Amino acid sequence: MDVLPPYRIRVSGRARRARLTVDPGGEVEVVLPRGAPARLAAELVRSHRGWIEARRAPARARRAHPRLGLAPRLVALRAAGEAWRVVCDPAAPPGLREEAGARTLRLGGEAARRPARWLQAWLGERARALLPALVAAQAERTGLRPARVTVRAQRTRWGSCSAAGTVSLNRNLLLLPRWLVRYLIVHELAHLRHLDHSDAFWAEVARHEPRWRRAERALRRQVLPLWSLPACGR
Repeated sequence: MDVLPPYRIRVSGRARRARLTVDPGGEVEVVLPRGAPARLAAELVRSHRGWIEARRAPARARRAHPRLGLAPRLVALRAAGEAWRVVCDPAAPPGLREEAGARTLRLGGEAARRPARWLQAWLGERARALLPALVAAQAERTGLRPARVTVRAQRTRWGSCSAAGTVSLNRNLLLLPRWLVRYLIVHELAHLRHLDHSDAFWAEVARHEPRWRRAERALRRQVLPLWSLPACGR
């Protein structure tokens, strides 16, 4: 018998189609539209088995080796075209020091022993400094202007848009290629006109990003470094 990875099902009245998520802990969730047959969840998991295993691999590695990959040699902010060297020195003064001229992040004391927490905090600050400008550029291009932009540490979403017009973006977007970040921003801006994922919503997305299907496929293949996952910063 075909053995599938374990998964849970959540039924959503807002969902227009079935979708699959894998959280940082490796838990698999299938979201089904109301009224969809449960067998659709199994079919989705079966057809995306390879993608699921790739997404669960970091969580398995983290459980087997808790400190594996938590002190990277390089932090690549692909959305911003920046690469920062990471130097860990427990004997150095405590904290994270940004040496902008040398594009170096120097971690000393407790920061060197628990680098993920400090690197995530730094990434959040960098994201709050850079992502709003990217949103502003796409708002100008599309004419879709949010009331407010926030940057957060979402566990299962790249971004969201509220009924009040607030666009919230995941700080880890800075780690993705710039063209994918542009698509994610346009996706959330399109929700300013259509809060659901209706045909009208996707038509709005296609007006501004004709290659949105390619972007959606590419997003499913993205694997973030271990140090950037929220569970590693505890």
